[in-house]
Amino acid sequence: YLVILSIGGLATSLVGSWVVSSTIMTQARRAVDHDFVTARTVYQQQLQALKLSVEFVASGTTVQPYLAGGDRRPLAVYLERIRSDAGFDFLTLADPRGQVVLRVSQPGRATDDASSTGTVKAALSGKVVAGTEVLPAGMTLMAAAPIEGARGGIEGVLYGGVLLTGNFGIVDRVWDLLFRGDRYRDVDGGAVTIFQNDLRISTSVHTVAGGRALGTRASPDVTAAVLKRGETWRGRAFIVKDWFIAEYDPIRDYSGNVVGMLGVGILEGT
Repeated sequence: YLVILSIGGLATSLVGSWVVSSTIMTQARRAVDHDFVTARTVYQQQLQALKLSVEFVASGTTVQPYLAGGDRRPLAVYLERIRSDAGFDFLTLADPRGQVVLRVSQPGRATDDASSTGTVKAALSGKVVAGTEVLPAGMTLMAAAPIEGARGGIEGVLYGGVLLTGNFGIVDRVWDLLFRGDRYRDVDGGAVTIFQNDLRISTSVHTVAGGRALGTRASPDVTAAVLKRGETWRGRAFIVKDWFIAEYDPIRDYSGNVVGMLGVGILEGT
């Protein structure tokens, strides 16, 4: 009889522990869902800011006279000033076929034919667009707008972008909004990461040595769900050196291809 009581008490204890753990996990996942919305909003706001800047310049009355004059030096000076003021890593002018005619501060390797890039292709059809693109230099936030001629028609496309590789602007902004001052046992209470494919290219996560965990990879179960199947992944994840309750979502280029992931996590135990 005493044994039965002991077993029953153990069972009750186990059920109670499971209910508590399940409730905590549910609350943590809800918190991660909320935090992920913030991360996605910051990402989209950055794209919108680039889009507005490119649209403003392309639709103005300055670029067309420079183009008509044939002297590219004043145009290059003007676009460099715009690039610097608006925070672009590069700003490029292409002709109506998508062939590059002028680039300002193009990082790394660059192609002279931009017509196959989704955002540029859309701008050649008359749209003002912004999206994520993978260029030879790396994954990029990019915006493009058509330059319309005085008599109608499209005389070219202006496009510009910000490289995400090694750029911590977005992840640090999200981290500041959600996790600043939130530490547990000397570990940051939250993690924010941008991946190109499964590779961390921008992250708030640090290694044991103290540097940013750039170049590390997401776990295989995450990449299988997000990169291969295009799904959102939620659950318990080991991120570099600690366990988090995390959410990962696909990042798609303008054409709809999955090219990376956006991930947010809350430290387990906080």
